This record gives sequence, C-alpha cells and structure tokens, in this order.
Amino acid sequence: MGTQALRARKLETTASLSDTASLPQQVPAYVNNPLFTEPGEVVRERLLKMDWSFTDDETTFLTHDIHPYPAKFIPQIPGTLISLLSGHGELVVDPFGGSGTTALEAIRLGRRALSIDANPVASLIGKTKTARLDNDASTELSGLHALLSSEALSLPKDPEVLLSRYSAFIPEIAHREKWFADTATGELALIRFRMNELESQTAKQVAQFALSRMALKVSFQDSETRYKSVPRAVKTGEALSRYLKELESILQALRGIGSNTCYGVSSFITGDIRTLSDSDLPPLSADLVVTSPPYGNAYDYHLYHRFRLLWLGYDPIALGHVEIGSHLRHQRDGSGFESYLEDMLAALKRIHSALKPGRYAALVIGDALYKGTLHSSSEVLAAHAEELGFDLAFNITRPIHRTK
Repeated sequence: MGTQALRARKLETTASLSDTASLPQQVPAYVNNPLFTEPGEVVRERLLKMDWSFTDDETTFLTHDIHPYPAKFIPQIPGTLISLLSGHGELVVDPFGGSGTTALEAIRLGRRALSIDANPVASLIGKTKTARLDNDASTELSGLHALLSSEALSLPKDPEVLLSRYSAFIPEIAHREKWFADTATGELALIRFRMNELESQTAKQVAQFALSRMALKVSFQDSETRYKSVPRAVKTGEALSRYLKELESILQALRGIGSNTCYGVSSFITGDIRTLSDSDLPPLSADLVVTSPPYGNAYDYHLYHRFRLLWLGYDPIALGHVEIGSHLRHQRDGSGFESYLEDMLAALKRIHSALKPGRYAALVIGDALYKGTLHSSSEVLAAHAEELGFDLAFNITRPIHRTK
C-alpha cells in the first residue's frame, strides 16, 4: 500500500486565513506540531524516516471502531499527517471520507474537518462517531430505549401482526424473504416507526446508526464482505434485542469521548467529489487533504451495504452508479484500469481546485489488479497529478502486517 503526498504548486495567490472563530483556543500543545511551514525537502526527509507500519499501536481508541466499514485505514496515518502538515483551526478535507477516520482525528487535534463521501452510510457513521450528545438528544434516546424495551416484552407471536401494522416502514427489498426472516422484518419496521417519532436531529442520527450497525446481523447476508444468502432461524425478539444492545453501546461510547472531540468542528457531505459544487467545497479553502480513495476493482460498497442503505431509506443503485473502483462495474462493463484512472483524475482535479497553494494532499492507496495485471496506482496517479498542477512531495511504501 502506497502513501503519497501531492503538493499544490505555489502560485502568486494569497490564500485567505482559516476561520477559527468557532474553535476553542485552549487546544493541548501536543496537537500542534506543524511541519508544513518547512521547505519541501525537510518535510520529505522527516516523513520518510518515520515507521508507518504502526504494528503495535492501538487502532480502536475513541469511536474509531464503532461501526463496521471495510478497507478503513488506521487512525495513526491521518493523525500523524494532520498533526504535522496542518495547524490548529485549519481545514482538513477528506474527499473519500468513508467511516470518518480522518474527520475524527482532525477534530481530536483541534482542526476543522470536512468529510465527503458518496455513500450515505459513510456520512451517517462519520456524523455519529464525532457527535456530541446534548441533553435533548440524550433524553429522547433514553426514552426510545425504554419504549422499545417495553414493547419487547409483549411482541406478538405471529410476525404477520407487525408486518401488517408497520408495512409503511418496510423498504422495497427484492426477494425479501431470501434475505430477511419475517420476524426480523417486522421488528426492524417497528424500530423505524419509533425512530420516526424522534424530534432531535442528533437523536434520529444516533438511532439510525444503531439500526445500521445491527441490520446485517439479523439478515441472511453471510458477512460484511460476502453477499450470499445463508438462511437461519431468527427468533421473535432477536432483532429488537440486538437493537437495544447496540443503542446502549453507542450511547456509552459517545458519552465517553466528549473531552477528546471538543477542540475541533466537523461537517459531512453526502456527494461525489468529482461533481461537488463550489458552495460545498470552495476553491482554495482546504489547508490539507488526507484521504484513502477506493482501490481499483477491489470492493462494492453499494452491494455489501445494500440492506443498510435500504433500511435507512436510501437507494443502493444510485450509489452503484457513482462508486469509483467498483468490482461489479468492472465485471459488467468490461472496464479496465483506464476507467478507474479517469475517475480518480477527475477527483484529483477537484481536490486541486480546493487546495490552497503550497499545501499538501496525502493519498493512501493500494495497487489495483485488472485482468491479471497489477497496476501501481500511486505511481500512475502521481505522474498524472503533475499535469493537474501538483508536485509529488513524496511516495512511501507502507509495510502491511502479515495478518492484514
């Protein structure tokens, strides 16, 4: 896996200062050790000497491991880059935000974070893992837990009762019986009905997050990364019981991170970086870009998150149309690495327009295998990025632990 840093060429342009008015000023000293003010060769030598394997480091601290999400990069990578290549109050952008790892590290380190991803599940995860529970949200969520706990004691034995009563809250799932037992479907619909009654936006977000975290556990999908139906018996009350446990766990985690996330602010956009408007991501607004783009021909987020998307009210097909690096798209269209490269260059062009002159974009990216040929994505992207106005600052090959 390669980690590359591209640096926007210095232009005769004066970039505006970051707005830090909304940030607390008493940020711990350890989070502000900027290297970006040094000459490029100093930055390069410092970072090349570092051990990027982080083999023995704890990677599940705070809420970094609060929701399953494939192909995540460990928080030590964005955390290190953010602390060295940006300053307090500056804007850190992740155009392929995924599960919000960069965003959480950015606010932990006293920066402002903007996380962008085409996957609505990704936005939900990022928003929740960086959320600050206020009294209203906490009270509503405690009430939701109490109400569902009460209903769990008197669930009808016939699943058809819940299926009929809450039919409006059951999404259109083709061949639903192949993927969900009637017991699970009825209870998930009941949960959606109760979530719909919440008034606090934060409470709704956390409640949806709990649903996202447990939906596959009560489905027949074999695993997070294997889209195969494996039917089993789902007892009455199992889905509701799992949801209540997930909600308890999430509330406990969020109540415990407040002191670590109070130094920064974050925002999340569900959208395609290639077509994002200037109002969402203004030109010359980013002080640092840190991201792990999709690897070519490696995964299908719209497929493996299909049931999460449906139960949350989203369309997985729409995500499939814009997903970069999709394995299914490669199979369906017979496309190769060139198609992936075209998509990534469009993303890099948009990233360049947002990045301030002389500042860094760090990409953590793996090689891509198409039609039996292995492509060094980082080297190819670096070569083409220079045509877009970047200079290659450094390219690091990161050792992967053998168990990974």
